[in-house]
Amino acid sequence: MVLTARYLKILYSGFNIVGNGYVQLLQMIVMPLVFASILSAVARLHNASQLGKISFLTIGTLLFTTLIAALIGVLVTNLFGLTAEGLVQGGAETARLNAIESNYVW
Repeated sequence: MVLTARYLKILYSGFNIVGNGYVQLLQMIVMPLVFASILSAVARLHNASQLGKISFLTIGTLLFTTLIAALIGVLVTNLFGLTAEGLVQGGAETARLNAIESNYVW
């Protein structure tokens, strides 16, 4: 059997449906578990000062890791001399790909 672009497109859409469904099911399971875990931890605290301390540490950790990620991004950008030129080229390549797909893929 020869796999043409039409059959590959149908096959891809089938895999895409299964993959998206799997990810959405995981989110449907994980999100309530995380929420219940956080709610349970807050409910077990006996005084409000602990909640304030935990909130401060959580927000501080989030800001600290964001700062580290930003510094790594700036360092890598300067180290490799990255510019926004690739973004424009990427847009042109995407337009070219869309033109090719409209001509050759059914």
